[in-house]
Amino acid sequence: MPHERRSFHGPFQADRDFCHRRRQRQPVGRRIDALEERLGVKLLLRTTRRITLTFEGSAFLEDCQRIIHDMQNAEASVSAGGVKASGHLRLSAPAGFGRRHVAPLVPAFTVAHPDVSITLDLSDRLVDLVNEGFDCAVRLGELPDSSLVSLKLGENRRVCVASPSYLSRRGAPHSLADLAQHNCLALGASANQQRGWMFQQDGKVVSIKVSGTMECSDGAVLHEWCLEGHGLAWRSCGGRSARTSRRGGS
Repeated sequence: MPHERRSFHGPFQADRDFCHRRRQRQPVGRRIDALEERLGVKLLLRTTRRITLTFEGSAFLEDCQRIIHDMQNAEASVSAGGVKASGHLRLSAPAGFGRRHVAPLVPAFTVAHPDVSITLDLSDRLVDLVNEGFDCAVRLGELPDSSLVSLKLGENRRVCVASPSYLSRRGAPHSLADLAQHNCLALGASANQQRGWMFQQDGKVVSIKVSGTMECSDGAVLHEWCLEGHGLAWRSCGGRSARTSRRGGS
């Protein structure tokens, strides 16, 4: 059916007189005959010298032109560079990193894409993108859920830190094994920290299980606890890199 409509549209769009297109007349004519038979109406009035549109043919041609135009616009809208962002975007990011690096970018993004509105959720909790209705998330560390599609944004370096007051009481750890003897402040509900603190040792990544008397889902609270001398913390250096995750296209 689309092929028949294009055949009907094409000759009249280019030239309404088929007498000047004799080489195309037979195949196009057969297609139009089949289209008229299927529709049950005459679309063309044929004479030996001229072919003109009937009332039904004129109305049908106008509809076909509109459909083809809409189809061309639809194809252009999804082609490379033709997609216009619109709708509502729900974005999740770690609280500290999000305040420093994600939130400042939101106003400029909405100016560049005025048809997009954004909800930015800042939390150190590992949100469930699918069940909680988030479109994408910026996360620090490895992506444990393979059903999500991720894009690496950069490298993130973490170090073990402590306050002078804590080190004066408990001493500094000199090896990874020494961490077992220290009070480690863990970020609760974090998949990465549940797997352990990650370190580079002899060119390999080593995961160390840690334990302590306090944990919290808010990184800012852990920061304050660490400054107050309550334990060791595993903190990001500068917070200048991350990984963004989004739901798969199902």
